Amino acid sequence: AGFDTMEVVVTAECGPSPGDDCGHWDYEAFVHWCDNQACDGERREVFRWITPYARAGTRRWVFEASPMLALLRDGGTQYFQFGMRWNMNPSTWDMRLRLRNHSGDKAQTLIPAFVGNKGFNDSYNDWATVEFTPAANASRVELVALISGHGQETSNCAEWCNHQHEFTINGNATHLREFPGQVVDQGCAEQVDIGVVPGQWGNWTPGRAAWCPGLPVQPWIVDITDEVQLGAVNTIDYQGLYGGSPVTGSRGRILLSSYIVVYE
Repeated sequence: AGFDTMEVVVTAECGPSPGDDCGHWDYEAFVHWCDNQACDGERREVFRWITPYARAGTRRWVFEASPMLALLRDGGTQYFQFGMRWNMNPSTWDMRLRLRNHSGDKAQTLIPAFVGNKGFNDSYNDWATVEFTPAANASRVELVALISGHGQETSNCAEWCNHQHEFTINGNATHLREFPGQVVDQGCAEQVDIGVVPGQWGNWTPGRAAWCPGLPVQPWIVDITDEVQLGAVNTIDYQGLYGGSPVTGSRGRILLSSYIVVYE
């Protein structure tokens, strides 16, 4: 509970050949913090990554997850769930936490904002306003979001198109997350030097909206300290946009986990 830095290290092993146990597609993988051992109550997504196409061998990912330390502040036994959606192929997984103290601010409170795996369509923006009250003695307040687009429907969305995600604090300050330069022919191949698994068997080279096969989905972190009132009720609103306007039609789906994180 006294640490201010957390990294999550995940190692996966499958093989020895591409047709032996390794998933043939790029699967969404996750780690959730759970409030009980059965993981059938409250859950929070700690991080997300996408597995590579049918790549045999051992892969290792390191995730910077310091904002999620707020989940561990009470100490004691903690429960995590990790795995992949859809892929039931047998493989070996190892997850470890690295906890450090660099004498910085500590994440003390994590407030869920907008969380869902929703179709990016006419009903996508039925989100309600979220209220939150940061501690009066908070040293920093952040908006932390994991956003990735999936599916290939109208306009090849939401995997192969640029879409926008607008968060508004107290009805005034607006922050926009979008992916204008990521959906390009060799967008993922060009990221081998920062961790994309090379030599995959599928269509791994083109860039996607916020992700690549064999790479973590990077959290988007915005310092909103100057936009909130400490010790008072604040609001945050969210909407998804396509082409700068509220999304319409059927454009795949968005996988979203967003939080307000308060530091002291």
